[in-house]
Amino acid sequence: MRLDDVLVGTTALGFDTAPFIYFVERHPSYLAVMREIIRRVDAGELEGYSSVVTLTEVLTLPMRLGKGGIVQEYRDVLLHSRHFTPIPLNAALAERARIASRALHPTDSRCPADCNRAARWLSELPH
Repeated sequence: MRLDDVLVGTTALGFDTAPFIYFVERHPSYLAVMREIIRRVDAGELEGYSSVVTLTEVLTLPMRLGKGGIVQEYRDVLLHSRHFTPIPLNAALAERARIASRALHPTDSRCPADCNRAARWLSELPH
């Protein structure tokens, strides 16, 4: 299935940690699709959302290993990308998010409806 087919009708994506790892660390199986998704978010074709917990998860190992370049790439993508919003969480919101969301997998055919719903939910949270 092509990415265009999977994303028909999708205006926003809620991202889990794995897609950022695929993108920044250039996973050979997912890099091409993640580059295209990130390009679409950067161009404003999609709005991207993730929780700040994702930042903690992606930075843990690179920081422990002293990989400053990778740490900065993660920060740039998660904190400074256009049309991408990192959502701060508190305990109550974290519990609600766990119940309401599903992880994004770039080849999951359920993604458009689930990701739009999760992204809409994330964007409506009080900041």
